[in-house]
Amino acid sequence: MKRIKRLLLSIMLLLTLVIISTKDTMIVKAGKVAPGVEYPLGDYVETQPVNGSTIVYVSEDIVPYLREAGITVRVEEHKEGWWIFSTNTYLYSYMATQFIDKVIQVRSLDTSMDTLVYMLQQLQTYTYGYMNENTYYGDANNLILGYIRNIHTGYADGRKLNGIKGVMFSTICGEAETKFINYVNESESRKFSSTNENTIDIKTYFYTFLEDKKTYNSIYGEIKEEFINMERELIDPATKKTIDMIHMFCSLDGLETLPKTSIDAQLQDLISWTGDLHQATAELKIVDLNTFNFENHILDISDSGFHYSDFYADIDAYNIGRSYLTANNANGGRISLWSSISAYYTTIKKDSKFRYKAFIKNVSYYADNLLESPLNIALNATAYTETRGFNSLVGMYMNINTFNYYLNDMKFFETVDPRFYFLTHAYNLDSPASMPTYEVRKVMVKGFINYVCVNAGYGELY
Repeated sequence: MKRIKRLLLSIMLLLTLVIISTKDTMIVKAGKVAPGVEYPLGDYVETQPVNGSTIVYVSEDIVPYLREAGITVRVEEHKEGWWIFSTNTYLYSYMATQFIDKVIQVRSLDTSMDTLVYMLQQLQTYTYGYMNENTYYGDANNLILGYIRNIHTGYADGRKLNGIKGVMFSTICGEAETKFINYVNESESRKFSSTNENTIDIKTYFYTFLEDKKTYNSIYGEIKEEFINMERELIDPATKKTIDMIHMFCSLDGLETLPKTSIDAQLQDLISWTGDLHQATAELKIVDLNTFNFENHILDISDSGFHYSDFYADIDAYNIGRSYLTANNANGGRISLWSSISAYYTTIKKDSKFRYKAFIKNVSYYADNLLESPLNIALNATAYTETRGFNSLVGMYMNINTFNYYLNDMKFFETVDPRFYFLTHAYNLDSPASMPTYEVRKVMVKGFINYVCVNAGYGELY
């Protein structure tokens, strides 16, 4: 009798495993899913242990906002030189708890932020091996960002930035290390050659987040049949809305180094939030400007050119690039990409205002040498004082002080003011009638600025 019971239990257990296995496989083969839900992807075999927390170094500008969020920021003073010739420098850091909190052998992936952090750690591990085996003196973050950006053919090194003459993605982001791309993909191929169909590798993980699978860069190798039609979106832990992950890393690849000139700074803005703001302005479909609402008519519209997924991708890339990746640690080096991502999203999950305050501060900081006459229609004096640089730069980028008959003369701006040559990329300069009017641009500027300022806690500016 006992043998019969054991046999029945064994059969029931086997059937349960078969059902679970079948269910998992069906989920993996699924296509588009509902937004805001952390859907499964597949299983990844971990090769390195994961730490529970890390020290994150940031720029001085965002320290007040971190403290407002209840985070303790440590200040390190470093003295260089001798006597009256000595100089003091200060480094700012805080302890950040990462999303992943345990060591595991096989990890089931999903569309959450902790899975992204985990996959960035795996790429970080590959940078160590690559640097040891090859003569490479660059930055590990640059290797990783180049790997992710080039998986999308539209963002690859040989492509023009929004069709601008002479401006390639590699002009702003730098050339990707093709040998590193091959190194990762070949290493992953060997690692997963004998595993089950539900096992996912690094390139396939990022492939699933491509909005258009036709943009996949074939140099990365074939995608398993189980994952070819899978469409996934990264979930923002603060709002549960989606973030265009590949878009974010493309922007971040152009922002991980400090600009050397004003044109560099403008191009870095263009590859992130400015470019999408122009695109949304060019494609604005609303007729009655009196009813315009930035959230309803831009962020909530999937084909507006600046949907929530693009908006968060641009703002978050700008903040992470400016406030984390460009900050030196105690050893004079840069903090890792995965720890920057982890620390940033942990912070905005705790205080959503941090996302917007940091963005305003970062844009304002790089506006110092670029400001034109600010808009003189601010109603909220306190908010205007806090956001002057941000307000002025947005207005300048949207040509708010320049009427259309000036913008039509492309040759003038190309020779006299090259900034406008870059910043009118979304408009058809050969067809003045198709260009957004001054009134349209002005409404868009007000809407964008007000939305950011309200979410930062400053209230409406206009």
